[in-house]
Amino acid sequence: MLNSNKTATVTMRVLTAIYAVLLVFVLFVMTANDLPESDAPLFDYAKSHTNLIPFATIGEFFRRLGKNTINTDTVIKNLAVNLLLFVPIGAIYPFFAKKKMNFPKFLC
Repeated sequence: MLNSNKTATVTMRVLTAIYAVLLVFVLFVMTANDLPESDAPLFDYAKSHTNLIPFATIGEFFRRLGKNTINTDTVIKNLAVNLLLFVPIGAIYPFFAKKKMNFPKFLC
């Protein structure tokens, strides 16, 4: 029989694997139907529509909200979905960190 620490580690690894599969499904499989018809290869489309600069999209949302060129519901939905998808990473990380964190570091 496994001890409780080993059981917790196995459980966290299984939950992390399930989370990763669900994340890939939501980000890539579910949104594949939303891609516009285009003659451009998928790689070129993804390259031109991918943002790797943190908070750049949020800044753009606020600029467009100020100019009234975007629907508020779109901004709220986008931010809420991003929080729901990526907050679990922050909750999972301390279980796999080599060095244990105190609560303030974890919160940051």
